[in-house]
Amino acid sequence: MIQSNHYGFLMSESNDVFHSVQGTSLLSSTIYHRSNRYKGLGEYLYSQGMRRDLSFFSVRSLVKSTWINSNDVYYTPKGYIEK
Repeated sequence: MIQSNHYGFLMSESNDVFHSVQGTSLLSSTIYHRSNRYKGLGEYLYSQGMRRDLSFFSVRSLVKSTWINSNDVYYTPKGYIEK
């Protein structure tokens, strides 16, 4: 049996409000789809980044899409991008 130290997988399919409700998921592992449409669309959940990842999931799940904000894009604060 292979042991891993991650808690799950955070999938994020897109970066806009319209697709965020259907395209953002918390999973126990990576997702398999026969068309490979979802391959590489997320990251593993580790204890070091758990708060950041849960905040990411919450923001994308709680914002409701309307005709006013459906094309809005999520941005990160300047200087927050991790390398």
